Amino acid sequence: RCLKLHTPAQRTQALVLFDTLYCNAALVQLKAAEAVSGADEKKRLLEEVVEGTEQAIKMNEKSLKARYRHGVAKARLAAFEEDDDTMEAKLLEAKTDLDFVTQEDNKNRDAIRELRAVMEQLKGLTKKRNAAAKKNFSFANALSGSTEDKPVDVLKDKTIIKTLKQRGDGGLWVVDEWLGKGSKKRCVVEVVISVRDGSKVLAKEVQVPFVLGDPDVPHGVQEAVKAMKEKEAAVFQMAPERVASTTPWANQALRKACREVTGVTEWEIVF
Repeated sequence: RCLKLHTPAQRTQALVLFDTLYCNAALVQLKAAEAVSGADEKKRLLEEVVEGTEQAIKMNEKSLKARYRHGVAKARLAAFEEDDDTMEAKLLEAKTDLDFVTQEDNKNRDAIRELRAVMEQLKGLTKKRNAAAKKNFSFANALSGSTEDKPVDVLKDKTIIKTLKQRGDGGLWVVDEWLGKGSKKRCVVEVVISVRDGSKVLAKEVQVPFVLGDPDVPHGVQEAVKAMKEKEAAVFQMAPERVASTTPWANQALRKACREVTGVTEWEIVF
């Protein structure tokens, strides 16, 4: 309310000051949370970090310090959750913040390290969920027949053609309900990707984890991975419209590769 009484320049200066105060307080609280041994006190301090940085983000949603410290606190708070879905929700909030920071500042080593840690935790939750889901599946005939060796039109429109290089273990791994709009569950995968445009190598053996459904991961890559079995390797011929994404891919090497695509490209994916 007081900010309305000042000139635009004074309001901007005040917002910068508030952002600095909230972010500095969050830094102190994060360090304090790392130092204390009591779980209750640690959780209280982390919750205060979240509260303070959310105030800073309301005033400046592009504040990298606020987004980074908010993400770190959310990731730390996830460890206090006993329910996997609630833990995952907090980790996904952390991922959103850390994704933003690393896209705006791709040399921020702390943010990159924290993002990798969050992705590892999300991947662990997915593996745990997969292990439980597999109990309901039968793999008796998963590897029977030779149809896997023939090119497969993944979307039935000739925009993604799959050619198998190495058979997987036959395990079904994705459950459609996880990908529904109302689902609270998220599916995290980690793959190794190489991209070629004719004889030109656009990316080579890039290891990348991502959440299925993320808008920054091209639709074609997501559909390709969904069409694979665990431990499988395949080459996908992709039309250019299948490797475009609505937002820049967080992975720098693959983001660059997508920008250089002009026609049909080969995406070798190891799952």
